[in-house]
Amino acid sequence: MPVFRLNKLIRDKLPAIYESIGQKAKLRILSKDEHTQALLDKIVEEVNEIPESNITKKKLVEELADMQQAIDDIKKINGLTNEEVAKAQKAKDEYKGGFSRGIFIEELELKHNDTWIDYYRADPDRFPEIKK
Repeated sequence: MPVFRLNKLIRDKLPAIYESIGQKAKLRILSKDEHTQALLDKIVEEVNEIPESNITKKKLVEELADMQQAIDDIKKINGLTNEEVAKAQKAKDEYKGGFSRGIFIEELELKHNDTWIDYYRADPDRFPEIKK
């Protein structure tokens, strides 16, 4: 019988479904820290399942539902309330705004003494420095 390594978080009812159709799953329960990381990984997985073009409304709704479930579970296992998250979201919106205008930054030129230089240089894969 073929065996596949999945190594990912699954929905709570899937073990019973696997068993009901004759599949045998090797399972374990994650620690709180592992669970939080697995939920963050799940969000990335769901984002990557959204095709870059020709996405249907139905598929988008399904993937957003999976991401929202992961976010809700992260809040739950870490004892965070919707109110705390909403307060932080409101504060960020008031200070920095949202993402509704679709503003996309391509490059950012800094002065030589800018305190953000070390931040950007610390992650060159994400923020490659352009030599001019």
